Amino acid sequence: DYSLEYQENEETFPETFNNGTGLISFYADYNWNPQKWITNFGFRFNYYDLLQRVDLEPRISFQYLWNSDIKLKGALSQHHQYVNQITVSPFGNSDQFYWILADDDNTPVLASWHWMAGMEWQDGPWTIDLEAYRKRSSGVVESEFVFFQEGLDDEEGLESSGTNYSRGIDLLLKYKEEKLGAWLSY
Repeated sequence: DYSLEYQENEETFPETFNNGTGLISFYADYNWNPQKWITNFGFRFNYYDLLQRVDLEPRISFQYLWNSDIKLKGALSQHHQYVNQITVSPFGNSDQFYWILADDDNTPVLASWHWMAGMEWQDGPWTIDLEAYRKRSSGVVESEFVFFQEGLDDEEGLESSGTNYSRGIDLLLKYKEEKLGAWLSY
C-alpha cells in the first residue's frame, strides 16, 4: 500500500493505492566457446501475477579474442520492468516520486531492448574498456499530478507515454595488482 496526501486551503485529500503482486523468474544460459570466441546464449522467463502475464527475455553476448591483449565484444538483450516511477508535483516542482505497479490500464509494462558493442585492451595490470550502447524502451509513462497551476482545473493530472531512446559510450580505465586496485570511468 502507498498513499499520497495533498492539501487545498484547509482541507486534506488522501489518495491510497492498494496493489500487491508477485514476480516469478527463471534464468538459463548456455556457454559456447569455439576457438577464439566466448559466447553466451540465454533467456529469462518472467511470470507477473498481477496481469497473469508471461514474458520471455532473450539474451546473447559474445567476445572475440583478437589477440592476447585485445577482445572485441557485443551483446543484445530484452528486458521488462513491472513498476513505473510517477512524479508528484504539488506546485509544479518535481520533488516527490512514487513507484506504481504496472496494471495495463493506466501503467503499462515497460519493455526494452539493449544493444552493446565494444573493445577491451589488457596489458599487465592495466585494462581499457570501451563500450557503445543503445537502449530502446516502449511503454514509458510520464505522469505528473499538478495542483493549482494556471490554466488547469483545481486538480488535474498530466500524462504522456511513448518510446524512449538512450545511447552513449562508456570508457573504463582500470589498474589491478595483487594488493592494489583502482578504476576511473566516464
